[in-house]
Amino acid sequence: MDFVDGKLLLVVKDDEWNENQLASAAREPFSVMACETNGMIIFLLEGGPLDTCDFYFNIQECDEKDQLLAAKNIDVQAVLLDANNVIKVVKSATLAAKPSEELHKLFEKQAKMEFMPGEYDVNLDGLMATMEPAELARYGKVSFQLN
Repeated sequence: MDFVDGKLLLVVKDDEWNENQLASAAREPFSVMACETNGMIIFLLEGGPLDTCDFYFNIQECDEKDQLLAAKNIDVQAVLLDANNVIKVVKSATLAAKPSEELHKLFEKQAKMEFMPGEYDVNLDGLMATMEPAELARYGKVSFQLN
């Protein structure tokens, strides 16, 4: 996950997408939930062939942090790639004011926290080791769909 060229990108790569999975992904919207716990922002993505996928985002490591914080309506895009990095499915949305504001609150809170890369990585590893992606939904702050 990253913020690049004015978009929050959630990229899922799979070596073995089959035609049924891709057809399902193409016709069904994806649900996204942004969660926050202990200064970590986690995006949960599900839909089509995807069980809940988790993406961790740290605004303090984002090269385009100022552009993201200044965006009035945040653009979000989920991309499914095959083994050869060929784009198979793209789902996107420009978020309305309310979900954009809620995401900005999460990003601004995280940006104000003291950031120590080693400590962040240890906390991230601990969270990933103790909770499955779907269990993180209890920390949900804002939800939206990608079509």
